[in-house]
Amino acid sequence: RMRRLALAGSDVVTPSRALENAARALWKLKRVHRIENGVDFVKMQSGRRGHNASLVVGSLGGLRPEKNYARLIAAFLAADLEKAARLEIFGEGPEQARLAALAGGDERIALPGSTAAPADAYARFDIFALSSDTEQAPLTLLEAMAAGLPVVATGISGIPLAVRPEETGLLVDEGQVAPLYDAIVRLAGDAELRARWGTAGRQRVVDELSWDRV
Repeated sequence: RMRRLALAGSDVVTPSRALENAARALWKLKRVHRIENGVDFVKMQSGRRGHNASLVVGSLGGLRPEKNYARLIAAFLAADLEKAARLEIFGEGPEQARLAALAGGDERIALPGSTAAPADAYARFDIFALSSDTEQAPLTLLEAMAAGLPVVATGISGIPLAVRPEETGLLVDEGQVAPLYDAIVRLAGDAELRARWGTAGRQRVVDELSWDRV
């Protein structure tokens, strides 16, 4: 309540439509401005791309419960029955030990920890996957699109404003493994679709979501 009173006469900036709506409807603030998150497009082009022997599904973010990487691990294991792909999740957090246990020592699943060079991490991926239960306007999603990756993400909060289904990626229902599994299977089996959606996502960032544009 004290914070709300303190902000009542201030200009408040939010990075997502959901937070903007909350500020107006719940907090009854009057001077609310929405400035979308943006990314350094040029920097995301600088990743050192190498040849991967396997298709790589990847993600990057804090290993926290709300990210629900356990769902991503379950979906990946169900999708990669031929054991021909890899899952790489960059980040650190309280879920690290639990996720490592769920991976069960499977050599296809890597938890490399945090990285100071996210562009290099995205350059390793063929598909970017976000399995969160809650988000606002995740920068990692925009960075992955800027890096030219097709994305699979839960269709929550501000994510549908960034991802155009069947154009730059796929949105799936949160709370279930099966839709995430189906999306990974579809993209993993279609290199042309990955390339087309990745190109469209990169262009969307250039047109609307780059840091200069924002």
